[in-house]
Amino acid sequence: MLAVTIVGVPLAVTLASCVSAATPRSRSSAATGKAARVGDIEVFADPKGLIEAPTGVIGAGADVWFTSIGNSRIGRVRTATGAVETFADPAGNIALPANICPGADARVWFTCLGSNRLGSIDPLADDPAASIRTYAHPHLKTPVALKLAEDGRLWFTLRGENALGSIQSRAADPMTTLRVFRSDTIGDPSALFIDHAGRVWWVNARDKTIGMLDPLVSDPAASIRAFGPWPRFGTPRAWAVSPSGWLWLTTQDAPGLITFDPSATDPASTVRWVTDSRLREPDGVWFGVDGAVWFVDTAANAIASYRPESAGAGAWRFFGKPPQVDGPFDIKPSADASDGTMWFTNKTGNTLGRIVIEA
Repeated sequence: MLAVTIVGVPLAVTLASCVSAATPRSRSSAATGKAARVGDIEVFADPKGLIEAPTGVIGAGADVWFTSIGNSRIGRVRTATGAVETFADPAGNIALPANICPGADARVWFTCLGSNRLGSIDPLADDPAASIRTYAHPHLKTPVALKLAEDGRLWFTLRGENALGSIQSRAADPMTTLRVFRSDTIGDPSALFIDHAGRVWWVNARDKTIGMLDPLVSDPAASIRAFGPWPRFGTPRAWAVSPSGWLWLTTQDAPGLITFDPSATDPASTVRWVTDSRLREPDGVWFGVDGAVWFVDTAANAIASYRPESAGAGAWRFFGKPPQVDGPFDIKPSADASDGTMWFTNKTGNTLGRIVIEA
């Protein structure tokens, strides 16, 4: 099958800038004990059956944490043993936990779009469930995506407010530091990302555009801009960043990948879109230590990768099938990205998966 590339301007990513300097290590599969190969997948299930539609996933410390949106629980995989645990809020204030991210306060934070709250959990607690805290505010309406900035602020999209919000996760009372930013160009904000320069980017699901805010200027609200839409390039979905600083998004309704230079005077002029006939519904995405863009394809039940320095169909690789890959939704590395693996959520299969990306 032929890959199709639509080019705006040449992509400023070279092989040298994409490949990690991490030293490959000998790895073996915990399931088989055999030497690991690129594309090997292991699946982790909860023996208690308490994972329902897992969505967000993130590496934090020695473990991998995830949200279980279907039953309002927060979970983790102990990577040393493969044990899976999930935790419910004793106060019952978690509803539809979606995205998850470590904070600067050593807690793991998550959005609760069903209860209009943010939440956090102590990953080092003897009883993590007892450590759960949730945070409410009149302007926390349907928080969705969540990312940490270098200054310790957590940024999130507020779909119910058509706004962006941020808090200082290190504060004794984080809600006293809440800042909300609004603009007529923000509509149904969903996936969010922070680039290498600290600018905040998000997807406006209402009109299929992407937004940008610069929190480092004197008036961040005045810096809000919108780019797109690009109907030929599909609907922007989820974010990643290359080592060179270019941003990447998966797209749906034409399935593919968009990339652009966020530092350009006019980022829209640098937009490039690539696709392949095997793509169906790309979603979560991340840049791997192997220099490839790794993403899940929900409808194809596949984990896919794309090498920006390659050309044609050989740039694309696809791995997995049910039940190993069953409705995949999000993908991220462990906290030690140099371990050569990625973790993903199987939203339909109610499991977590780990795939080897560098053997």
